[in-house]
Amino acid sequence: MPILTPQVPRSYNTANRVELNQVPMDVYEGELPEDVWGYYFVVGPVGTVDSGGLPWPEGTATTVLCGDGMIARFDFETEGGPYVTTSLMKTPDYWADYATATVPALSCFKFNNHGIMRLSPWLGMRNFLNTAFLPIGFDDPTTTPRLLVTIDSGQPYEVNPETLQLSAPIGTQDMWYPDGGSFWPFPLLFATAHPVWDPKTKEGFFVNWGKGFRDFIESVPMAYDAQVMCDQIKWSTTKFWNALNMGGVNAARSYLERKCNQAKNWVRVNTPECVQGVWPQQFTYLLRWTGDTDLERWNLVDQYGASVNIMGSIHQIAVTESYVILLDCAFDIGLNSVLTNPFPTCEDLDRLLRYMTARPILNESVFYIVRRADLDANPGVVGGTGMKDVNLPCRRFTVPMGACHFQADYRNANDQITLHVSHNTATDVSEWLADYDTSLYGKQATPVELRGIFPAPMDVSRLAVYVFNGETGAVIGAKIGSVNPEYWSVALYAGDTQFTPLPQIDAVGSLYWNTTGFFPEQATQFIYDLYSHYPNRITPVEVLRRMNGQGRPSTLFRTDTPGGPAQDTAVFPESHICGSPQFIVRKPSGLGPIIKATEDDVVHHRPRYGGHPIKNPDPVRKMGYIATMVYTPTGTEVWLFDSESLHTGPVCKMRSDNLVLSFTAHSCWLNKLGPPGPATVDMKGELSKSMKGRGKKYKRIFNDFVFPNLPS
Repeated sequence: MPILTPQVPRSYNTANRVELNQVPMDVYEGELPEDVWGYYFVVGPVGTVDSGGLPWPEGTATTVLCGDGMIARFDFETEGGPYVTTSLMKTPDYWADYATATVPALSCFKFNNHGIMRLSPWLGMRNFLNTAFLPIGFDDPTTTPRLLVTIDSGQPYEVNPETLQLSAPIGTQDMWYPDGGSFWPFPLLFATAHPVWDPKTKEGFFVNWGKGFRDFIESVPMAYDAQVMCDQIKWSTTKFWNALNMGGVNAARSYLERKCNQAKNWVRVNTPECVQGVWPQQFTYLLRWTGDTDLERWNLVDQYGASVNIMGSIHQIAVTESYVILLDCAFDIGLNSVLTNPFPTCEDLDRLLRYMTARPILNESVFYIVRRADLDANPGVVGGTGMKDVNLPCRRFTVPMGACHFQADYRNANDQITLHVSHNTATDVSEWLADYDTSLYGKQATPVELRGIFPAPMDVSRLAVYVFNGETGAVIGAKIGSVNPEYWSVALYAGDTQFTPLPQIDAVGSLYWNTTGFFPEQATQFIYDLYSHYPNRITPVEVLRRMNGQGRPSTLFRTDTPGGPAQDTAVFPESHICGSPQFIVRKPSGLGPIIKATEDDVVHHRPRYGGHPIKNPDPVRKMGYIATMVYTPTGTEVWLFDSESLHTGPVCKMRSDNLVLSFTAHSCWLNKLGPPGPATVDMKGELSKSMKGRGKKYKRIFNDFVFPNLPS
């Protein structure tokens, strides 16, 4: 059997759960620039209380995303630094998981891994908080930024940037609607990992969604194919009646369909509170938050009055001066995740069910547009899920190819919205390397050390810019490029105000992207078969078959023109992977409480849109550094690049033998640390409601483990 090269660095899937406190980092190459400042944060999963870290013990592999979040903060401010501090995200359900895994008498309540979800049949779903951050900045120069930590499958929390301890959840639990199982103390709840904060209006926007039982069934490809066939039949019959000049038949059918959708939404909205959430239901809520306890909630509906139907997930949303934009993205999570890995200890049955239920990620990007003016004109619900919903219509538009990440220019003159989209074509982070997977390049099984990480991409990624009318949804202009054929698996991004508390700017400036590359060890026969006929393919499948021995390197690159070529690129050495890029603006001279770029701090370049309808209202790029996590054959490191000279390599490299941290997801940067906002949620009171009528063992979980460890 062929040797698979280049190899994935084992540090990419190696983590312990040891928490560090101000441990010095060794700058072993180059020098730390004097104008690097502030605090670089990353977060990522580090296994569960069962696994004790990563990689997964043999026979227990599930996706790496199914693990407790670990925040790492790299301190460039304290004298004698840099230093690293790490902390596990210990939500109330973490302590319940710890209790049921370590106390034999409580093992009947134990949590188990099911794909991206970790469930207990008696307690509910884990909230890992392992994906992203939301820095909250203010126009007031004396106000210290606040920080939220988030995930797609759980309620977001505020974290104390000084201690890295959780402060309080955003809103009370009953302000978030569960996708089935409201009787659990830890309900099945799906949100967005990328909520958005508008510092100009001091408003935060979140999403809470559920796919419902229909989409649980449609996870099975045969059911999905049947739905596609029905849609094709409906289209053909519409065309037939129109050809006979009998459009009235189509109008009658459309009327009945509209009334059925409206009735379905009415039934869901008016379901008695005592059974709400027990049966999985389709819904998409937009939530608005102003920094205190309460959330204001709207039920988004389509042109027929039915709740918006999410097919993948809502990993990211964005905001402009007049609109909120949601993306139904190519990252499939939800109740259907249970079908992917229902019997973690039964390999043969899991393999069969994955073969029967797996389907490719979405091959289109579906955006929903909400007018911010409509939010004020139709005040939403403030309070628990038992209150009657306020329906809010939204506009829908679709572009080819799936995506997970996008950004929006804040300015939308003449109702024209500009989106910058990363299309992760045939790159499926919903799947993972399973125990029973075999290589695309032979019969060998995937290495034990890599089980749980994402499979290799099956095509090159694309970057695009779309300009469309926010009132009509009509696309005005589009530009799509593959950036460079060598840039495989475009993943995370950074920008001069992205994931920072800095003041809002009118337009997205230069963006810095990392690619994880193509490693033959991650290429499995299952994923190859699943995506061999994926539409919009650039790379022929025959080329994939010949990539062993060469692969594609991990890179870090800058784009100045959306959808255009890379202007500057750092190519990482063989068996190195770049992750979690974050822009750090250079420390200005005469530093004040608000960062203001001077003429010496920015680079001017041509307007980014060329012939597109909107010209760049802010054609400058701030100068600074890009901090990245780098997974090497010998361990995890932090590298720092000059943002204006990526191709010359890092200006310094730093590491610590105490830092054993695997794949990290998103990052952020804060200019200073301070306490979180006031915690006004009574978490003990909320969880106590589920204890009525329960037995002694159930109550022991909360009285002995959960309640004593709640944030004070």
